[in-house]
Amino acid sequence: HYNNYYYYHFFNYHFNYSREQVHKDEHLEEVYPHLMALLERPLAERGLRDIPKMAARFRQRGDTVGCVITSPALRAKTTAKLMADQIGFPPDEVFSNPELYFAGAGMILKTVGLLDEHCQSAMLVGHNPAITEFANGVCDGRIDHIPTCGLLKLQFPVQHWEEIQEASGELVYFDYPKKGD
Repeated sequence: HYNNYYYYHFFNYHFNYSREQVHKDEHLEEVYPHLMALLERPLAERGLRDIPKMAARFRQRGDTVGCVITSPALRAKTTAKLMADQIGFPPDEVFSNPELYFAGAGMILKTVGLLDEHCQSAMLVGHNPAITEFANGVCDGRIDHIPTCGLLKLQFPVQHWEEIQEASGELVYFDYPKKGD
């Protein structure tokens, strides 16, 4: 029995306790206005253009997801919801995890380990360099850089998400918008 972990990467740069609720601390906004500006930066035209292409490739492979988890950054949430909608996952069920904005590979691994056992496959929308480091670490990969809208499918021979560890997965595919163009 394999748990499939699908990873959809949006941009170089998440366990929220309620769906689609991103907590904004007023003190944080006062002290770190540049951080809040980064979190609220919208998805670029290129992302809007590339999501349908990557969603079509995802569907053509017959892949599905049981949950979608995203960074709280506006551009990541937009990506997650648009991608979810185009692959047949309810956009209102996309889950935002604030820890993924600053996550390193270790935090991403922790997030994956906390996934609900009813979810047999998951899609994670996050940021580099952590995404590339995470992917290389769990599948002993040799990916130099996961580009914007890059899509990986990793497969793990485990019964429970928490059993996933370094070098325990297999890279099934790695795709990105300019591949094959």
